[in-house]
Amino acid sequence: MVFTDAKHRAAGRIFGQMSRHKHHSLIFPIRLFPIRLIVLLTLTLSAVLLRAPFALAANSWTSPSMTIDTFTTGSLGVAINTTRGVSPYTEITSLTVSGAAMNDADFTFIRDNLESIVTIYMSGVPITALPDNAFRNDSGYADGRLDNLQNVVLPPSLTSIGYWAFSYCPSLALTSLPPSLTSILSYAFV
Repeated sequence: MVFTDAKHRAAGRIFGQMSRHKHHSLIFPIRLFPIRLIVLLTLTLSAVLLRAPFALAANSWTSPSMTIDTFTTGSLGVAINTTRGVSPYTEITSLTVSGAAMNDADFTFIRDNLESIVTIYMSGVPITALPDNAFRNDSGYADGRLDNLQNVVLPPSLTSIGYWAFSYCPSLALTSLPPSLTSILSYAFV
C-alpha cells in the first residue's frame, strides 16, 4: 500500500503496516506492542501510587484511618505521604502512630497538613515529653488547622507536656492523662 499524503505516511511510519477497512476508515492491527507496554507501565505505576493491597508495607491506609508504625524520627510526613498515595490529607480523620519517637518536624507536619484530623493515637510512641506547640492550633491562620481535633491518646511514658501544646484546640476533650505525667507547662490547654 502506498500513501501519498504526508499525514498518512507519518502514520504508517509510527504504527507500522496499515490496512484499509472496506469503509475507508484506517485501522492499526499491527505493532500494538508499544501501546501494550505503555498500558502495562501505567497500570503498574497506578498500583504503586494507589498502594494496592499487594504493594502495602507495614503502614496502612483505609480511609479515614491511617496507621503509621514504620518511620524514622522526623519523617512522619514522608511516611504519611507514601502511605496515602494520591488521597488528599482531608480524608485522614484518625491517625495511629507508633514505633519511633516523634520530634518537632513530625508535630509540625500534623499541625500544618492534617486539618480534618479528629483522633490521634500516640500510645505506641516512645517519648517522655510532648514538645512546646505540639498541637497548637493558631499557626498564623485565621481559622486554625486543628479545629476538629477531639482526642489525643498520649503515650504512657509521657512525663511532661510543653508550653502551648494543646492551645486553641476548641474541640479537644482529653479523657485521661498518663499516670507518669509530672509536669504540665504554662498555657498547655489555653
